[in-house]
Amino acid sequence: METQEKSEVTKILEFELTNSCEDWEWEDYLEDIKYIFGGHCYFHVEAENVGWRNLHGYKYLEADPADDPVDFLRQVLGFTRDPAWTVKIKITQEQLDLFHEKDKPAQCLWIVYHHDSPTGETRTVRSMTFDEWLENDEAGNEY
Repeated sequence: METQEKSEVTKILEFELTNSCEDWEWEDYLEDIKYIFGGHCYFHVEAENVGWRNLHGYKYLEADPADDPVDFLRQVLGFTRDPAWTVKIKITQEQLDLFHEKDKPAQCLWIVYHHDSPTGETRTVRSMTFDEWLENDEAGNEY
């Protein structure tokens, strides 16, 4: 007798935002940031292939995406001098649900496209609890 195992497929949700847009679109993008990350204030960001020199680094940041999503974007992106950029945020439904719970760490992947990185840089954004934040008092190897 043959046993069949159910294979679960993890669905990846993708949010895209760009600063090359109309004002009403920008407001929608900021609402997406609030929706995804608004439950947390402490984050660890790891970046790879940043800019034309393909830098790597990480940083810890304190931000309130629900209150100031623009500041959160600036801190995560670090940011490029390029005037035009696009970000794709990839996250599973399970991780999205965890971002909405205050004391549960969650993570997602950001792919950032701009003039100095047309094939994309990656940022892994992970929420942290307050206790984790206190344990990591170093500034990080900023990118």
